[in-house]
Amino acid sequence: MFLTLGITLAADETLQQVPFFDDGVMIRVPVNAFGKTLYFLVDSGFTFSAIDAGYKSFLGEPIATSFSGGTPIGTDTTLPAFQCPEMSIAGKPLGLDKITCLDLKMPRLISGQQCDGILGMDFFCQKRHLY
Repeated sequence: MFLTLGITLAADETLQQVPFFDDGVMIRVPVNAFGKTLYFLVDSGFTFSAIDAGYKSFLGEPIATSFSGGTPIGTDTTLPAFQCPEMSIAGKPLGLDKITCLDLKMPRLISGQQCDGILGMDFFCQKRHLY
């Protein structure tokens, strides 16, 4: 199923359509990062956003802050936090200060689809409106 998600920043009242993909298992959105299109899961079960471990070399050294707590995929530990690289959806920055890095092999195996990251609740708590 192919649907769209409108995203607008609070100071910018223009509405942009963003495709998101629902394969019956998970919802993914295209995210621009590192000069290419990546596909991030939309998962409110995660308190923080993550990028796949395959991109760890692009993140540099971890910053002092760490993420801790459980996730739906069973990560129940303290994870390193990295400065979030420039990432955008439909030309709008994600607005995340930090991101963690996880091996997302299991979501790829479950869905059979590309899974490069996860947009968690920290993304939804940003000052933007979702329609």
